Amino acid sequence: INIIIFVLLVNNFVLNVVNLFFICLLVIFLCSTSNIISFLLVLEWNGLLVVLIMFLCLSFNVSESVFIYFILNTLVFIIFLWGVVLSNEELIVLSLFLKLGFFPFIWWFPYLSDTLNYYLLFIFSVIQKLFPLLLIYWNSCIVLSSILIAVILNVFISLINLGYNQNNIKVFLAWSSNINYSWILYIFFKAWSYGFSYYWFYVLSFTVFVSFLNSVNEFWDQICVTNWLSLLVCLITFCSFSGFPPFIGFYYKVLFFSALEERGTFCKSYLVYMVLCGLFFIWNSFIYINMLFKLNINKWFFGVSDYSFIGYGLVIVYIFFSLYIIYI
Repeated sequence: INIIIFVLLVNNFVLNVVNLFFICLLVIFLCSTSNIISFLLVLEWNGLLVVLIMFLCLSFNVSESVFIYFILNTLVFIIFLWGVVLSNEELIVLSLFLKLGFFPFIWWFPYLSDTLNYYLLFIFSVIQKLFPLLLIYWNSCIVLSSILIAVILNVFISLINLGYNQNNIKVFLAWSSNINYSWILYIFFKAWSYGFSYYWFYVLSFTVFVSFLNSVNEFWDQICVTNWLSLLVCLITFCSFSGFPPFIGFYYKVLFFSALEERGTFCKSYLVYMVLCGLFFIWNSFIYINMLFKLNINKWFFGVSDYSFIGYGLVIVYIFFSLYIIYI
């Protein structure tokens, strides 16, 4: 029986790797083709491959999530097809917003994320969002003001829900993903190179964080890190997400402001960006500090020892430096 279970696990792992490889190939093909028929066919194949991976990775009691994603992917294909047939750019953009999980279709990804494992969460948060982002950017008929409105609504709704989902790490990451991809989409229209750099910095941070959670393999409420190296990786990742220098998260926030300033739109929309980014920094700092105390930090830093003052000092420096970064 153990041999059979081992063989099944190996087969599932191999199938997941193969499917992920084909999904990456399809995304690369989509980014390099200019034929609209090829776009439609590969977009549909991409969705079916993800459905297949969901069937392999998820148990039967969450088959509802697979069905919901299949229906959603079908709707994306139908709306995109009608947009092409009718030469309607609004329908095409609407279908891509549905694929991205942007406003007004912002709820489906956080709803599904609670039932996904970390492997699928990585696929949905990183690979599946690249092609819609690029296709929206390549669509020259989009008005930038409409993108800005969608980004602002997307960020505000995601920030509100971010505060209510601190104990569910998968849903939390889904809402955080919506915020980051909102910034990435808007930066694409301002400075392509900055937006693409932002995307890869975010992918790197997200990959490290999800890999850590997957290696721990516990519920977030029950997590207890007992290994010093794992704790260090976790702290660095949290600091990166909260925009704490000199980690990666700080640099992709710098890219955001640099792109706006380079294109001369920073001063025009100064109040809007300061309010949104201020909320973003405040919520991130508050939430990720909260997360730090879910770990077994008392054992490492705040125990009664000659070095306990180091732990208090690090937390105080983190808080004041985070506030400095917000108001700088």
